[in-house]
Amino acid sequence: MRYEITRQFQKPGEVLQQHVLHINMPDGAGTELPVAMYFGFQDGLIDRIEEYANMTPPNGSRAS
Repeated sequence: MRYEITRQFQKPGEVLQQHVLHINMPDGAGTELPVAMYFGFQDGLIDRIEEYANMTPPNGSRAS
């Protein structure tokens, strides 16, 4: 598994990051998953995490 950060926005108390999660399986199969994560901070500690992933296959088709 490997993260490729594509964009990151910061402002006081918040970070929004977009990245691609590259997943390689033992059998050689692999996939990529676009993800966005939000981090909120309070008193120097993370107090909120939200994660959103696009589960649509890259070619736009859906499994039946």
